[in-house]
Amino acid sequence: MADEIDPSATSSDYDAQIAFWEKVDAILQGEDAIKAGTTTYLPKFANEKQAVYDYRLANAPFTNIYSDISKNLASKPFSKELVLKEGTPPPFVKLAENIDGQGNNLHVFAASAFKSALDKGIDWILIDYTKAKPRADGRPLSRAEEAQQKLRPYWVHVPAENMRAVYSDFVGGVEVIHRACISETSKQIDGFEETCIERVRVLDRVRLVDELGQTTGYAPATWTLWEHQTNSEGKAGWVIIGSGPITIGIIPLVAVTLTKRSGGSWIVEPAIRDIANMQITEYRQESNLNWVSIMTCFPMFCISGMETKDATGALIEVSVGPNMVFQIPQNQQGTGPAGTATVVETSGAATSELREQLELFRKEMRDLGMQPLAEANLTVVTTANVSKKASSAVQAWAFLFKDALESALKITAMWLGDKVEPEVVLHTDFAVELESGKELDALLKSQGQGIYSAETVRAEFKRRNVVSNDLTEEEEQQRLAEEQEGQQLQPEKVIDPVTGAPVVVTPEHGTVNPPPAPVKPRPTAN
Repeated sequence: MADEIDPSATSSDYDAQIAFWEKVDAILQGEDAIKAGTTTYLPKFANEKQAVYDYRLANAPFTNIYSDISKNLASKPFSKELVLKEGTPPPFVKLAENIDGQGNNLHVFAASAFKSALDKGIDWILIDYTKAKPRADGRPLSRAEEAQQKLRPYWVHVPAENMRAVYSDFVGGVEVIHRACISETSKQIDGFEETCIERVRVLDRVRLVDELGQTTGYAPATWTLWEHQTNSEGKAGWVIIGSGPITIGIIPLVAVTLTKRSGGSWIVEPAIRDIANMQITEYRQESNLNWVSIMTCFPMFCISGMETKDATGALIEVSVGPNMVFQIPQNQQGTGPAGTATVVETSGAATSELREQLELFRKEMRDLGMQPLAEANLTVVTTANVSKKASSAVQAWAFLFKDALESALKITAMWLGDKVEPEVVLHTDFAVELESGKELDALLKSQGQGIYSAETVRAEFKRRNVVSNDLTEEEEQQRLAEEQEGQQLQPEKVIDPVTGAPVVVTPEHGTVNPPPAPVKPRPTAN
């Protein structure tokens, strides 16, 4: 048991981002998580008593605008199914149907990774391989034996907060990850008791140097699994419970980022960081509005001229509220009440002002989130511009994400011993705007003028989601043929049944049958 070794230690990049990751997690989890953060997200007023703060916190509303913005933006690239490019070898197609070994196909797994990267700036995909049962004679497994044990590569989603540390270096112009520490805390059941087991998986590559101490490369990758244990003497520490080589030689890890990294670090600016920060401000503004409403919705009583203490010297407390009545005692002379009471009511101007500021701030949040929402004070042109801005931003994120997925597929191919580099088809064409159907009208006119074919027009209708994307061109051709089948064919020209000559129709004389053509005499033999 090694006390001095702590594989769970975090890197400086991790420490610089963990506070924001926790904030985003709290926002996405909703009101209960935000309120559990108490003063972190809702500070106390100066000299505010704890009991008053607790009441204000309990009654603070939370409208989660950030979650709505994040979901809408993250769903855009996945409005159509993410698939492998046509012609991809069958083994990859089969893996894509259950890419993580837990029943999630490539589309579902990718959507989750994209959403996490959008919220936190970075996410990770570990491409692992199922553990094989070795042969008794120590010889390598054959392909048939691997298939019998159902050995296969699978993807593991590693959230940003579980990647305790990552270090990389550039060798020969290529970035190489040479250390990664992944938290793998799990739960273990002993009878009816649940125990939390803290583990860290360390993926490592030893640096190779020349005689001058310059890096020349990195040794093949290895893995080590550490577990935090307490021995019989009550001493806690980290123990290695497993280790071995990574047979493909590299650390099979892919970073999912939608924006640029900060220099050579693994610090990434989240794409919608500002909206997350604005969500906390919105929460505080909404809480303030609610608190002002509570404090001003009931009139206040002002009592003057009355003794503050009774005959015993105790302070006189006056309770007011619905269905409550209080009585002012007589003065010492017995000539009348010992004081007067008046009602003081607020104008409500402060509440109206706070409400207007809150609505304006919410609108700014939605606009910053590039949401194509049709507000009452937005013109058609303004709404379209907001939508195009959102589409262009998400489009850029989608291209970066596509590159990350294909990097993960390349590592998957290494596990399979294949040199193929599969490609994915990710929907990025969501900037199409339907401006009152003008494009569709133009397409139909162009087809009628012979500029575009019917097949091209049908493809554009699918592209704009006017018709189902599941409809294939072959199916449409078949349907058109079935509709035309049995329909009475109209002749191009009316033919006289006797002479076989065309019937001429003129507006002045109606139908005119031209005389039959003269019959030429047959030539006679000389």
